[in-house]
Amino acid sequence: MKNFTYKEIVDNKFLLAALIIFIIALVFMFIMQIVVLITYIKTSWIDRRNSKNMTGGDLARKILDQEEMQDTRIVSSFFYVKYWNHSRFRKTFKLRPWTVNRSSLWTMTEAAQQTVVSTWRKKKGRMGMNFTIFRIPTILSIISVLLSILVIAYSFLTLREDASGNISHSRIIKTATIIIITFLFIGMLVSWADVVKMKIIRKHVLPILEKQGFTQEEIKKFNIIYTSRLLLAIATAIYNTILLILKISTMSKGDNKK
Repeated sequence: MKNFTYKEIVDNKFLLAALIIFIIALVFMFIMQIVVLITYIKTSWIDRRNSKNMTGGDLARKILDQEEMQDTRIVSSFFYVKYWNHSRFRKTFKLRPWTVNRSSLWTMTEAAQQTVVSTWRKKKGRMGMNFTIFRIPTILSIISVLLSILVIAYSFLTLREDASGNISHSRIIKTATIIIITFLFIGMLVSWADVVKMKIIRKHVLPILEKQGFTQEEIKKFNIIYTSRLLLAIATAIYNTILLILKISTMSKGDNKK
Protein backbone atom coordinates (compact mmCIF):
# COMPACT_ATOMS: atom_id res chain seq x y z
CA MET A 1 0.00 0.00 0.00
CA LYS A 2 1.79 3.15 -1.21
CA ASN A 3 0.97 6.86 -1.26
CA PHE A 4 0.48 8.75 -4.52
CA THR A 5 3.00 11.37 -5.61
CA TYR A 6 1.88 14.89 -6.55
CA LYS A 7 2.50 14.17 -10.25
CA GLU A 8 0.46 10.96 -10.13
CA ILE A 9 -2.47 12.80 -8.55
CA VAL A 10 -2.37 15.62 -11.13
CA ASP A 11 -2.13 13.17 -14.05
CA ASN A 12 -5.05 11.05 -12.78
CA LYS A 13 -8.20 13.14 -13.39
CA PHE A 14 -10.45 10.82 -11.39
CA LEU A 15 -8.11 10.84 -8.40
CA LEU A 16 -7.64 14.61 -8.65
CA ALA A 17 -11.41 15.18 -8.75
CA ALA A 18 -11.90 12.83 -5.79
CA LEU A 19 -9.23 14.66 -3.79
CA ILE A 20 -10.77 18.07 -4.54
CA ILE A 21 -14.24 16.84 -3.53
CA PHE A 22 -12.71 15.31 -0.40
CA ILE A 23 -11.13 18.62 0.64
CA ILE A 24 -14.36 20.55 -0.08
CA ALA A 25 -16.41 18.01 1.89
CA LEU A 26 -13.91 18.16 4.77
CA VAL A 27 -14.11 21.97 4.94
CA PHE A 28 -17.92 21.93 4.58
CA MET A 29 -18.21 19.27 7.29
CA PHE A 30 -16.03 21.34 9.63
CA ILE A 31 -18.16 24.45 8.98
CA MET A 32 -21.42 22.55 9.55
CA GLN A 33 -20.07 21.06 12.79
CA ILE A 34 -19.51 24.61 14.03
CA VAL A 35 -22.99 25.67 12.83
CA VAL A 36 -24.66 22.70 14.55
CA LEU A 37 -22.66 23.35 17.74
CA ILE A 38 -23.69 27.03 17.79
CA THR A 39 -27.31 26.05 17.05
CA TYR A 40 -27.21 23.51 19.87
CA ILE A 41 -25.82 26.03 22.38
CA LYS A 42 -28.39 28.65 21.34
CA THR A 43 -31.44 26.35 21.35
CA SER A 44 -30.43 24.14 24.28
CA TRP A 45 -28.53 26.25 26.82
CA ILE A 46 -29.55 29.83 25.99
CA ASP A 47 -33.19 29.27 25.00
CA ARG A 48 -34.02 26.92 27.87
CA ARG A 49 -37.80 27.35 27.66
CA ASN A 50 -40.46 27.21 24.96
CA SER A 51 -43.64 29.26 24.63
CA LYS A 52 -45.84 26.27 25.54
CA ASN A 53 -43.82 25.61 28.71
CA MET A 54 -43.73 21.91 27.74
CA THR A 55 -41.03 19.42 28.63
CA GLY A 56 -39.86 16.77 26.21
CA GLY A 57 -41.93 14.26 28.15
CA ASP A 58 -45.04 16.45 27.83
CA LEU A 59 -44.56 16.73 24.06
CA ALA A 60 -43.98 12.99 23.69
CA ARG A 61 -47.15 12.30 25.70
CA LYS A 62 -49.16 14.68 23.51
CA ILE A 63 -47.93 13.10 20.27
CA LEU A 64 -48.57 9.56 21.56
CA ASP A 65 -52.11 10.56 22.56
CA GLN A 66 -52.70 12.08 19.11
CA GLU A 67 -51.65 8.75 17.60
CA GLU A 68 -54.09 6.86 19.87
CA MET A 69 -51.31 5.35 21.98
CA GLN A 70 -52.71 6.45 25.34
CA ASP A 71 -51.84 3.09 26.89
CA THR A 72 -48.11 3.63 26.27
CA ARG A 73 -46.14 4.84 29.32
CA ILE A 74 -43.18 7.20 28.97
CA VAL A 75 -40.19 5.87 30.91
CA SER A 76 -37.08 7.88 31.79
CA SER A 77 -34.03 5.72 31.05
CA PHE A 78 -30.34 6.07 30.27
CA PHE A 79 -30.08 2.61 28.73
CA TYR A 80 -31.66 2.27 25.31
CA VAL A 81 -30.79 2.61 21.64
CA LYS A 82 -32.55 5.32 19.66
CA TYR A 83 -35.52 4.08 17.64
CA TRP A 84 -35.42 0.78 19.55
CA ASN A 85 -37.01 2.42 22.61
CA HIS A 86 -40.68 1.54 22.09
CA SER A 87 -41.92 -1.77 23.50
CA ARG A 88 -45.34 -2.83 22.26
CA PHE A 89 -45.31 -5.77 24.68
CA ARG A 90 -44.56 -3.68 27.79
CA LYS A 91 -46.45 -0.62 26.47
CA THR A 92 -43.47 1.61 27.27
CA PHE A 93 -41.61 4.35 25.43
CA LYS A 94 -38.14 5.28 26.71
CA LEU A 95 -36.50 8.70 26.59
CA ARG A 96 -33.33 10.02 28.22
CA PRO A 97 -33.94 11.86 31.54
CA TRP A 98 -32.75 15.16 30.06
CA THR A 99 -35.14 14.75 27.13
CA VAL A 100 -38.06 13.98 29.45
CA ASN A 101 -37.42 16.85 31.88
CA ARG A 102 -35.96 19.72 29.85
CA SER A 103 -37.97 22.33 27.90
CA SER A 104 -35.43 23.74 25.43
CA LEU A 105 -36.18 23.95 21.71
CA TRP A 106 -33.46 21.38 20.96
CA THR A 107 -35.14 19.03 23.43
CA MET A 108 -38.47 19.54 21.64
CA THR A 109 -36.95 18.44 18.32
CA GLU A 110 -35.28 15.41 19.90
CA ALA A 111 -38.43 14.31 21.76
CA ALA A 112 -40.60 14.87 18.69
CA GLN A 113 -38.43 12.92 16.26
CA GLN A 114 -38.05 9.91 18.56
CA THR A 115 -41.76 9.84 19.39
CA VAL A 116 -43.03 10.37 15.85
CA VAL A 117 -40.70 7.74 14.40
CA SER A 118 -41.78 5.24 17.07
CA THR A 119 -45.45 5.74 16.13
CA TRP A 120 -44.62 4.60 12.59
CA ARG A 121 -43.83 1.14 13.94
CA LYS A 122 -47.52 0.22 14.07
CA LYS A 123 -48.21 1.59 10.60
CA LYS A 124 -48.05 -0.14 7.24
CA GLY A 125 -46.88 1.08 3.87
CA ARG A 126 -44.50 4.00 3.47
CA MET A 127 -44.41 5.06 7.12
CA GLY A 128 -43.67 1.51 8.22
CA MET A 129 -40.81 1.42 5.72
CA ASN A 130 -39.52 4.74 7.08
CA PHE A 131 -39.40 3.24 10.57
CA THR A 132 -37.26 0.36 9.26
CA ILE A 133 -34.82 2.86 7.72
CA PHE A 134 -34.20 4.39 11.15
CA ARG A 135 -32.98 1.05 12.49
CA ILE A 136 -30.50 0.43 9.65
CA PRO A 137 -27.56 2.45 11.16
CA THR A 138 -27.76 0.48 14.42
CA ILE A 139 -27.84 -2.81 12.51
CA LEU A 140 -24.88 -1.73 10.34
CA SER A 141 -22.89 -0.67 13.41
CA ILE A 142 -23.45 -4.09 14.99
CA ILE A 143 -22.42 -5.77 11.72
CA SER A 144 -19.21 -3.68 11.58
CA VAL A 145 -18.27 -4.76 15.11
CA LEU A 146 -18.98 -8.43 14.31
CA LEU A 147 -17.00 -8.25 11.05
CA SER A 148 -14.08 -6.65 12.87
CA ILE A 149 -14.13 -9.40 15.50
CA LEU A 150 -14.15 -12.03 12.73
CA VAL A 151 -11.26 -10.35 10.91
CA ILE A 152 -9.24 -10.08 14.13
CA ALA A 153 -9.98 -13.74 14.94
CA TYR A 154 -8.93 -14.72 11.41
CA SER A 155 -5.75 -12.68 11.79
CA PHE A 156 -4.93 -14.34 15.09
CA LEU A 157 -5.31 -17.78 13.51
CA THR A 158 -3.45 -17.05 10.28
CA LEU A 159 -0.63 -14.75 11.39
CA ARG A 160 1.82 -17.54 12.13
CA GLU A 161 5.56 -17.31 12.35
CA ASP A 162 7.37 -18.65 9.31
CA ALA A 163 10.32 -21.07 9.34
CA SER A 164 12.83 -18.33 10.17
CA GLY A 165 10.77 -17.19 13.14
CA ASN A 166 9.68 -13.91 11.56
CA ILE A 167 6.11 -12.70 11.29
CA SER A 168 4.78 -12.04 7.78
CA HIS A 169 4.62 -8.23 7.65
CA SER A 170 2.74 -8.21 4.35
CA ARG A 171 -0.01 -10.31 5.89
CA ILE A 172 -0.19 -7.99 8.91
CA ILE A 173 -0.56 -4.99 6.58
CA LYS A 174 -3.24 -6.74 4.53
CA THR A 175 -5.18 -7.70 7.64
CA ALA A 176 -5.00 -4.16 9.05
CA THR A 177 -6.13 -2.82 5.68
CA ILE A 178 -9.12 -5.18 5.61
CA ILE A 179 -10.17 -3.95 9.07
CA ILE A 180 -9.80 -0.30 8.02
CA ILE A 181 -11.73 -0.82 4.78
CA THR A 182 -14.48 -2.66 6.66
CA PHE A 183 -14.91 0.20 9.11
CA LEU A 184 -14.79 2.81 6.33
CA PHE A 185 -17.35 0.93 4.24
CA ILE A 186 -19.76 0.46 7.14
CA GLY A 187 -19.16 4.08 8.16
CA MET A 188 -20.08 5.21 4.66
CA LEU A 189 -23.31 3.18 4.70
CA VAL A 190 -24.24 4.49 8.16
CA SER A 191 -23.56 8.09 7.14
CA TRP A 192 -25.80 7.84 4.05
CA ALA A 193 -28.48 6.18 6.18
CA ASP A 194 -28.20 9.20 8.49
CA VAL A 195 -28.83 11.48 5.51
CA VAL A 196 -32.00 9.58 4.65
CA LYS A 197 -33.07 9.69 8.31
CA MET A 198 -32.63 13.46 8.58
CA LYS A 199 -34.49 14.04 5.30
CA ILE A 200 -37.41 11.96 6.59
CA ILE A 201 -37.38 13.74 9.97
CA ARG A 202 -37.31 17.18 8.38
CA LYS A 203 -40.14 16.25 6.02
CA HIS A 204 -42.48 14.46 8.45
CA VAL A 205 -41.64 15.60 11.99
CA LEU A 206 -41.45 19.36 11.40
CA PRO A 207 -45.12 19.57 10.25
CA ILE A 208 -46.17 17.74 13.44
CA LEU A 209 -44.24 20.26 15.55
CA GLU A 210 -46.04 23.04 13.67
CA LYS A 211 -49.37 21.61 14.87
CA GLN A 212 -48.41 21.76 18.57
CA GLY A 213 -49.01 25.51 18.95
CA PHE A 214 -45.43 26.78 18.98
CA THR A 215 -44.72 30.32 17.76
CA GLN A 216 -43.53 31.05 14.22
CA GLU A 217 -40.14 32.05 15.61
CA GLU A 218 -39.83 28.68 17.34
CA ILE A 219 -40.91 26.84 14.19
CA LYS A 220 -38.20 28.71 12.30
CA LYS A 221 -35.63 27.56 14.86
CA PHE A 222 -36.89 23.97 14.62
CA ASN A 223 -36.34 24.19 10.87
CA ILE A 224 -32.81 25.56 11.38
CA ILE A 225 -31.99 22.68 13.76
CA TYR A 226 -33.15 19.99 11.34
CA THR A 227 -31.67 21.68 8.25
CA SER A 228 -28.23 22.19 9.83
CA ARG A 229 -28.16 18.57 11.00
CA LEU A 230 -29.20 17.40 7.52
CA LEU A 231 -26.42 19.42 5.85
CA LEU A 232 -23.89 18.05 8.35
CA ALA A 233 -25.08 14.51 7.59
CA ILE A 234 -24.68 15.12 3.83
CA ALA A 235 -21.17 16.56 4.26
CA THR A 236 -20.17 13.64 6.49
CA ALA A 237 -21.55 11.08 4.02
CA ILE A 238 -19.66 12.64 1.09
CA TYR A 239 -16.48 12.82 3.18
CA ASN A 240 -16.74 9.15 4.20
CA THR A 241 -17.48 8.06 0.63
CA ILE A 242 -14.50 9.87 -0.89
CA LEU A 243 -12.27 8.70 1.97
CA LEU A 244 -13.20 5.10 1.14
CA ILE A 245 -12.52 5.67 -2.58
CA LEU A 246 -9.11 7.21 -1.86
CA LYS A 247 -8.22 4.37 0.50
CA ILE A 248 -9.15 1.73 -2.08
CA SER A 249 -7.20 3.64 -4.76
CA THR A 250 -4.14 3.69 -2.51
CA MET A 251 -4.48 -0.05 -1.91
CA SER A 252 -4.82 -0.75 -5.64
CA LYS A 253 -1.69 1.26 -6.36
CA GLY A 254 0.26 -0.75 -3.82
CA ASP A 255 -0.97 -4.06 -5.24
CA ASN A 256 -0.21 -3.05 -8.84
CA LYS A 257 3.38 -2.20 -8.00
CA LYS A 258 4.09 -5.63 -6.53
